[in-house]
Amino acid sequence: MKARWPKQYADLLTDPLLHCVHVYLLRAEGAKRPRPPPAQAPKEPAPCPAGAAEQDAAVLTSKEELLSALRMVRCIKNRDLFISRYTITVRERLLTRPPPDVISDAELESNKKRHEQEAEQFLSAWLGDASLLRPARELHMSYSVQCEVKAAPEDPVDATEAPAKGIRLATTILDWRLWGEKEAAPATASGQGGENGTTPAAFPTSAAELLSRAAQARATATSATATLPFPNDVLVHLDKMEHTYNEKHSNRTLRWDWNDHAYTSFTLSYPKEGGRVTTVHGTLLLQRLFLAIAAHGRAGVEMETLAKRAGVDERRIAAVLRPCLDRDKLLARISGSSGGADETAPSVRVRIALNYDYTRPPNRPRGEFTYWPNAERRRVTVGTAEQDATITKRRNMIKTSIMQVMKHVQHIKHDELYNTVRDKNAKVFDVTVRNFKQEIEGLIGQEFMARSDKNSNEYVFRA
Repeated sequence: MKARWPKQYADLLTDPLLHCVHVYLLRAEGAKRPRPPPAQAPKEPAPCPAGAAEQDAAVLTSKEELLSALRMVRCIKNRDLFISRYTITVRERLLTRPPPDVISDAELESNKKRHEQEAEQFLSAWLGDASLLRPARELHMSYSVQCEVKAAPEDPVDATEAPAKGIRLATTILDWRLWGEKEAAPATASGQGGENGTTPAAFPTSAAELLSRAAQARATATSATATLPFPNDVLVHLDKMEHTYNEKHSNRTLRWDWNDHAYTSFTLSYPKEGGRVTTVHGTLLLQRLFLAIAAHGRAGVEMETLAKRAGVDERRIAAVLRPCLDRDKLLARISGSSGGADETAPSVRVRIALNYDYTRPPNRPRGEFTYWPNAERRRVTVGTAEQDATITKRRNMIKTSIMQVMKHVQHIKHDELYNTVRDKNAKVFDVTVRNFKQEIEGLIGQEFMARSDKNSNEYVFRA
C-alpha cells in the first residue's frame, strides 16, 4: 500500500491511509449486512471526496484488511497528528447518512456504533496508548447519547441557567436530495416539518401549541402565509426543555421565537460535496430560514416572503442571511423578472436559494460555520462557569435571608426587609436591589409570602 505524507493538505481526508479506512467504514456502516459489498462491483460509489488519494489508497474489502491498514499507524512518526485527522474522519462518518431507502435508521446507528468502536479499540490496543484516542471516544459517546435521547424521552435534557447562554438543540442532516417540493415528498424526511399558522406574527409561545401546529404543516411547506418551518427532531424535546426551563426561572417566560434563546447545530449535505457534510452553528431562527429556503428547491424564495413568514422586518432577515450569502456562499441569489401591472417594464426580483454548486473552500477543510447574533454570545468557559456558580450561591443566600426574616417578623415593609437582608450579608457581598426584587417575586410566585392587601409595599409571610 502506498502512503505519502506531505506537510500540508488541501483536505484532511486526502491521506491514502485515512482515505481507505474512511471508505471501508462508510461502506460497512451503510450496508444492510455486517459485511460490506465486494469492491469489484459496487452499486453506488461511497460518499467520499474525490482527489489524489483515490489513486494512491488501497481498496479494503474485509475486516482483516482493515486491521492490516490500521497496523500501519504504528509506523507513523507523528501519531498525534494522524489521530487528530482520524478523529475528524470519525466525525464525518457519524454525521454522514445514506439515502433513506438504503438502510433503516436503527440498523445504521447500530452499524456505526459497532464498526467505530471496533476500529477505536483495535487502535488503542495496537498503539498501547488509550489516551491518544480520547477525542474519538468522546465523539462516540456524544453520538450515542444523542441517539438515546431521541429514543428515550425520560432522559434529562440540559437547560441553561440564563437566556444569554442559549439552549443547544442538536439536529440531523438537511440533505440536498430532500431539497425542493419533489424531493421533499416523503413526510417523514428529517427537518422538513413546519407549523401552520393563520398569520406569521402569531408564533406559539408554548411547546404544546407549537406541537399542535407542526402536526398540520407539512402540506404548506412553501406557502407564503404559513409561518417558518420547524425542525421535527427539535419538536420532540420542546416540552421537556420548556418544563425544565420554567422550573429554574419561575419569573420568566420561554419564547422560542426570541433570537437569543435557542441555538442549534444542523448539518447540510450539498450535491457536489461527495457525501461530506457542512455543519452550521447558529440561532434557531437561522435553521428555520434554511428549512424554508430548502423547501423551494432551485427556484428559491424572495426575502420579502421570508420576512412575512417569520413575522419580522425584512432588514433583520437580510442581516441574518448576509454572511451565508456574501461570505460563505452557502446560499445563492437567483435573479428573475416579474411582469406586474406594467408588462413593458418588468421588475427584477431576487430570490434566495441554497447553493447547489457549493464546494468546500480550501481554508475551510472541516466545513464548520458559526453564526451568532450581533450581540456577542457569552462563551461557556471556566471563568464564566465559576461566575454563574457565584451568582447562584448569592441568590440562594438572599432567598434564605428573606425567609429567615419573614419567618421571624411575619409582616414587614419593603425597605425594612431590604435593609435587613443587606445588613445580614454585608460582610460577604453587596445585595443589589435587582437581585433582591427577583427573589421577592420568586417567593411570591411560590406562595411563600404575599403582598399585604392594605399596603402593597408590605409583605406577609404565608409558609
